[in-house]
Amino acid sequence: MQTKNKLTLSAQACLDWLKKDLEYNLDKNIWGSLTPLYERSIERSGELNDFFEDVHNQLDDDQKRLILEILVDANFFWHPNQAAKIRTDYQKFVESNQDIFDAARRLALLLEERMELNEGSRWYSYVDTDLADILNSSSQHHSRFNLYLRESFQPLLSFDSRYWPTTLDFVEELRNRFFDAEIETSELPLHLLINQKRSSDLDTLILFFSDLQTRKMGIDGLPKSFKLRDSSVASAINIGLDLPPEGLFTAEKVKVGRQNLRKKGWDVWGERYECEQP
Repeated sequence: MQTKNKLTLSAQACLDWLKKDLEYNLDKNIWGSLTPLYERSIERSGELNDFFEDVHNQLDDDQKRLILEILVDANFFWHPNQAAKIRTDYQKFVESNQDIFDAARRLALLLEERMELNEGSRWYSYVDTDLADILNSSSQHHSRFNLYLRESFQPLLSFDSRYWPTTLDFVEELRNRFFDAEIETSELPLHLLINQKRSSDLDTLILFFSDLQTRKMGIDGLPKSFKLRDSSVASAINIGLDLPPEGLFTAEKVKVGRQNLRKKGWDVWGERYECEQP
């Protein structure tokens, strides 16, 4: 959907930046995959009037680059496919932690069973399972260990195994560390995504505002006071994702989404989101 809205002077300045950036990329033959996103943003610039004005009126030139890139970074950071991938990755992480816990518990039981067999049966199988020997052998080709630790570690090998934790102790401690292991993220709003029962338009808003929050971090980030109107957010999402007419975001949809997120504990224009781990 294209509109013929006439751009304001401030919006025109942002459009000129996009054109210049695209021209540079084409000239240097870089970021070819982003060309359609640049071209779409330029062709439908009339729909971005509010967005461009918000950017131009609040940011300096360096900061403008950081926020205007959000339009062409859509596929990388806030496309609906990213929401599905984030949920899948999270679930794999949960399962991986559980699998390691189960494997360590199983290994601990096997080691204990083997010790009993070795000590109480007529069969004998010598495998050196002393922790010190395992550490020594496994570090033979570790360059940093050899350079910085080997000299200090070597004298410790003279101590009898009774002075060391057993390999069984080590495996049990490893098991304990993976019991109910927490999964954290540098983008805390993603927990809101994980806690949703099913995918929805709110996924896109969570990822969009999370990306925006990330761009406010650091000394070179966007100012904490930077805000976009709901109409600006809607047009950025519509064009960044090239949504069909039946799936377009409106200012009202963005407003309702923000209110929903506020009820869940996140004021997207307030303080950095903090939450309890799920």
